[in-house]
Amino acid sequence: MISARRKYVGASVSEYPGLHSGQFCARSCSHLHRLRPSCLLLSLLILIALPTPTHAVTPEYLKATQPIPESLADVPSATDNVGVVPEVRTYDQMLRPSMMLPRLRERIPKTGLPLIDDSLYSVRPRAYYRLRDNGDGTKSEAMAIGGAVSMESGWLNDFLRFGFAGYTSQKIYGPADRDGTGLLREGQRSYTVLGQSFVELKAERTFATIGRTRIDIPYLNANDSRMTPSTFEGITVRSTDLPIGSLDLEKLRIGLGHIRKIRFRDDSNFEYMSVRAGAPDAQKGVTGAGLRYDFSDKFHAGMNNLYGWDTFNTFYAETERYIPLTDDLSLKLGTQFTDQRSVGDELIGDLNAQHLGVKASLGYGSLIASTSFTWTAKGDKIFNPWGGSPSYHSMMLSNFDRSSEKSVRAGLSYDFTPVGLKGVGASASWLYGNTPDSGPDASPDQQEFDVNVDYRPLVKGLENVWLRVRYAVNNRDAALGGLDREDLRIILNYSFTF
Repeated sequence: MISARRKYVGASVSEYPGLHSGQFCARSCSHLHRLRPSCLLLSLLILIALPTPTHAVTPEYLKATQPIPESLADVPSATDNVGVVPEVRTYDQMLRPSMMLPRLRERIPKTGLPLIDDSLYSVRPRAYYRLRDNGDGTKSEAMAIGGAVSMESGWLNDFLRFGFAGYTSQKIYGPADRDGTGLLREGQRSYTVLGQSFVELKAERTFATIGRTRIDIPYLNANDSRMTPSTFEGITVRSTDLPIGSLDLEKLRIGLGHIRKIRFRDDSNFEYMSVRAGAPDAQKGVTGAGLRYDFSDKFHAGMNNLYGWDTFNTFYAETERYIPLTDDLSLKLGTQFTDQRSVGDELIGDLNAQHLGVKASLGYGSLIASTSFTWTAKGDKIFNPWGGSPSYHSMMLSNFDRSSEKSVRAGLSYDFTPVGLKGVGASASWLYGNTPDSGPDASPDQQEFDVNVDYRPLVKGLENVWLRVRYAVNNRDAALGGLDREDLRIILNYSFTF
């Protein structure tokens, strides 16, 4: 345990998927060093004032569910879902039209009730193989098949609807001595769970969701990079196209909510948010608020705040801008900032962490080249127990957000359809992270290389098949105890909604 009241909260669950976040919090760490308030204020002013922003350096939790973009304009942003109605169908935004689906829908008997007749049904099978070399002489390996089945009703009197989603991951292969892939429960066990069950109320452009549902905002999200996504229990309210006084803020989106529990992506049970963060005896939730304003279809600013009661607070902000240069050439620029601090009774210890990032991406047709730089302040590592990190440098094996870490990234992606390889896309990223070699923040320097290859056949009947092969290697300085890790993932998705 920690002297006085301190606990270690800096380690990232994404870097050690076989370890529960509570186990991280039991490790000791050195005394935190805080940023000067003037530095924080300057960082925020730069973030807000910067005139040009966007997202070609895609965080891992978004990249995991998005095919290789066909152009720079298609690259997602971390705040795209702030204030957006979290419908079950959002998972299927990537789907291509299918001639089969209208025929399936026509066979469903009509009742004359929109609540039933307008319902949507989704089937999303997934097969997944993962092999990971942990660098310490052990390996994690498993293969699973499963996915999701969901239903979302139509509206009753344009006021109420409901939805359900069930998830399963069934073991195909998984040696007992190679646990820790995150595809199955601890011990290489299969699982099935009702992950979503919610009621939604509507009043014009304001929506309230009550129950268990999927959420995708920075630091609190589905992080759907294994067999099933994380889901959450609570109450959320979203509003769009808000008239405020004499202002008609059509481009403003606002989201509010209180989340009590999370079902992590490789589990079948819901637990309190505070437990997931590392306070096993507490029953505390997270209250969140976010907003995004689209100044135009090419420029936006967004932010959200997550207040974990008696644990820690996370503030995130970003700006992005898309700049067409010619018919084929375009530019995207962006900035982001994260601030984390312990609050209340500090049940997981005294936390203070900041992370700043800038990026630039150049697109020529379907070829996208990008570069970015991030800096984590002296003190603590960024902590993300409730979802993936929105950092530009969130990768398959590391988030590059350790205390005092400075990192740089270069990346390329290309959709090969214009050169005759229809449905084929690929991306590659290289990152280097530098940290102090001595002192309280000393840790091994690291570099990581990630590759993704997608195939989505343009064949009738197979429009929604998506095969993805992913590979990553992370090397850390052995002189400071660093380990070299490798990760291979092969994922086959098939989705349709009717």
